[in-house]
Amino acid sequence: MFFSRLSFYNIGIALYFCLACQVAQAWSGKVHVQLGNTVFELLSEKEQAYYQKLAETLPQKNVPFNNMSNWIDAIRGEPLYEVFNQRLPKALYEFRQRHTGTWHYENEFYHGNLKFHGVNGKHSCRMENKGNLETALIAIDKALKGDTSSEQEAILIAFAMHLMEDLHQPLHTTALVRADCSHDRGGNLYCLNVIAGRCVVNLHSLWDQAFNAANDSGFLRSIKLADKPLLPLRTRIALKLHQGHELARKAYNIQENKPPNAAYIEWARGITELQLERSVQDVTHYLKSHYETKSSE
Repeated sequence: MFFSRLSFYNIGIALYFCLACQVAQAWSGKVHVQLGNTVFELLSEKEQAYYQKLAETLPQKNVPFNNMSNWIDAIRGEPLYEVFNQRLPKALYEFRQRHTGTWHYENEFYHGNLKFHGVNGKHSCRMENKGNLETALIAIDKALKGDTSSEQEAILIAFAMHLMEDLHQPLHTTALVRADCSHDRGGNLYCLNVIAGRCVVNLHSLWDQAFNAANDSGFLRSIKLADKPLLPLRTRIALKLHQGHELARKAYNIQENKPPNAAYIEWARGITELQLERSVQDVTHYLKSHYETKSSE
């Protein structure tokens, strides 16, 4: 069984490396959709009806609930005031003229190790984190607690879902610092396979595909709702970022310009399943809590 499973992974990775891929930005669209399907199944019938109706009020028509989160990637390059048709919730007003591309990550900088990255311990590089995932999620949560129209609420919920999901992709929390004080943009510039002088797979894109875990219906059906979180959202986000950074440090334990071996894929699949499960649970609890608040108004 172990050999068969690893053989399956090896075949999948070989096929994956044969495809030219673009620089990745988040969990793949298919992963976001599958997470949306799983979250939907964990909601009550009343909650499902509420959020499905809410999805219908998004600016882009005919977006089903399971595609709300994925929709966010389609509008990431637009200024926020355009996304909201110039009707921003007050909590987001300071972001009005910015696009939301930087909302998808929050880099802590990893200085690597001598064996793989040519850097022995930390050095004096002064790095600036330009990611706003933490700031954006807190602002979105604040906006959802205020007065919003149905369309504003739908957009905010879509953002909350998407960014909570991205928070669980370890390479959305960390970037590797090079010896020359440049960094690899969360693995986007950390090449694993070069064909004809072109990088066709990088570390970030490899992890974005979720190692086929999001295509495993048996795994997705096995996800159960854990106890309701007790810590405030701000604290939970900070803990998730720290957790993601610790996982990302291990994700970098792979040589550049060399496809991962079977042991790495097996380990990464297990970590990804854990992170997808945590993502589903966090998003589901958030939606349940929001529904409870709206129902009591």
